[in-house]
Amino acid sequence: MGKNTNNSDKMEKRRPFLLKFRSSNTYVLLTASVSSLSGAIVYSVAIPILPFVINSMKQGISPQDPSLIAAYKSNDADISLDTYSDTGIVLGIYAAASVIAGPIFGYLGDKSKHRRTPMLLGIAALFLTTILFLFATQYWMLILARILQGISDACVFTLALALVSDTFPRDVLGTQMAKVITFQAVGLTAGSPIGVLFDKFGYKSPFIFCIVLVGIDFFLRLFLIERRNSPKHWFETTTPTTTLKNKCENEHPQGDEESRVNSNRKQQNVPSSLAPSHQEDGTTHSSIVDCVQQPHDTNTEISNNNNVEDDNDKNNLTLRQRLFNPRIIVSLLIGLIASFSTTTLHPTLPIHLKNEWGYNATQIGLITLAFGIPPFFSMPLSGYLYDRFGPRILCSIVLLLSGIVQPCMGIPSSHGGGNIASLVVMVVCSSFTLDMALAPVSTEFSNCIDDLFNNYSNNKKQKNNTQKQEEDDEEEEEGYFGRGYGILHSAFCLGEFLGPLMGGYIFRSIGFYWLCITVGIILIVSSPFPFLFLGNKRFSFSSICHSQKSS
Repeated sequence: MGKNTNNSDKMEKRRPFLLKFRSSNTYVLLTASVSSLSGAIVYSVAIPILPFVINSMKQGISPQDPSLIAAYKSNDADISLDTYSDTGIVLGIYAAASVIAGPIFGYLGDKSKHRRTPMLLGIAALFLTTILFLFATQYWMLILARILQGISDACVFTLALALVSDTFPRDVLGTQMAKVITFQAVGLTAGSPIGVLFDKFGYKSPFIFCIVLVGIDFFLRLFLIERRNSPKHWFETTTPTTTLKNKCENEHPQGDEESRVNSNRKQQNVPSSLAPSHQEDGTTHSSIVDCVQQPHDTNTEISNNNNVEDDNDKNNLTLRQRLFNPRIIVSLLIGLIASFSTTTLHPTLPIHLKNEWGYNATQIGLITLAFGIPPFFSMPLSGYLYDRFGPRILCSIVLLLSGIVQPCMGIPSSHGGGNIASLVVMVVCSSFTLDMALAPVSTEFSNCIDDLFNNYSNNKKQKNNTQKQEEDDEEEEEGYFGRGYGILHSAFCLGEFLGPLMGGYIFRSIGFYWLCITVGIILIVSSPFPFLFLGNKRFSFSSICHSQKSS
């Protein structure tokens, strides 16, 4: 007994400093949110000034020259078409790098013992990105900076969402996921107000601000402790649920005669008298009663085994077959369409505002703040509605509403048919509805991966008998979120890549109004698919009320 107590004390001493705080749900959520915010701000802060920076480089002028600020403030700055083309290349390189890097970092995050290691590599790439922007004097330096930024963003977004999925249970995952994506949406629209630093203090000031933010992000990730693969004895006193799970899984340790005797007694339904003999390891009386009562109903075990055998055929699918599940495909499709619809406005709305109302870069930046206000309300609302009602009706309705709003956004003009105030209202409504589609997609994708691959792992567990094999399967089950979110991130970035390209082409060919009409049609056509394919079961008329009640 004394020897066991000494071993327990040694294990207690190995617990990291501030373990409870550094592994808490609040700290995990804070780290994931700041990661999304910092990556998005570094991305967006450069967008308003990139055309002016590239134009000055073409003329042999340093970006730190005062003439760059004068051009930024001017209403009639002379920027060539080649400069806009080169700007599009810089933006597209970022998305292309993210599409490729997303699955790679997802795989590394799943295979590494802790997700913190690849996350720190991602923040290092983001730091190098900011340094390159800070001292860039040549066009190739901007290209390299955007490639590193795309790689970093793939790592940050993929592993941040995977970390949240590892930490929170499914019944609140929608709400928590919405908080992380809210920070990302806010960061994407924070570039314009942060760009005021460029106007007031020079070219370097926005990027110095970004370096400070990246430093905060780095230290938050550095001190993060993941429960995923940490020693279980660290959390025995702080997480009774984990302790109970470990005891239930290890009811029959080798050489433990008392455990075998107690197991026989539990099968005879005499739970309460056994509680005192198990309390020396810190397990509470109520936890033991729950552990005793749960696993030894013979009829239930036989029924569960029969159900597993019946499900083996339909669940015994390859990785390729699971990735082509309609639920996954539709989630990826919605993510692609939502990001595509949002980014079509990034290169076209500023030009539309300049052509119609003659606004300069500062005025355009203030108007684009309309994109940053709705996420504070739409993201938490969509997460709550997802947890309460599920994804089907929610995603279908918001896609349909967004499809109706988009054509209305093309109506206001300086020579009739509305004014700038009505355009801002339409931009707010468009951002609100599109953002409400993004949060449920991320949560639904997590739940879909959980359903498909948990079933896969559970089926494999039925064929294994040793504890070592069960632990290996548990690690494999926990390791799918990174790869799943890597694929989802690639879908988002593919939309971000296609949006500016196709949006710019349609805008030049047929104008801003018909661009809005085209995007609206795409959204309306895609709106039935969530209702038909998302959720745990496919659509049937008899399941409509049942799905809402069960949600």
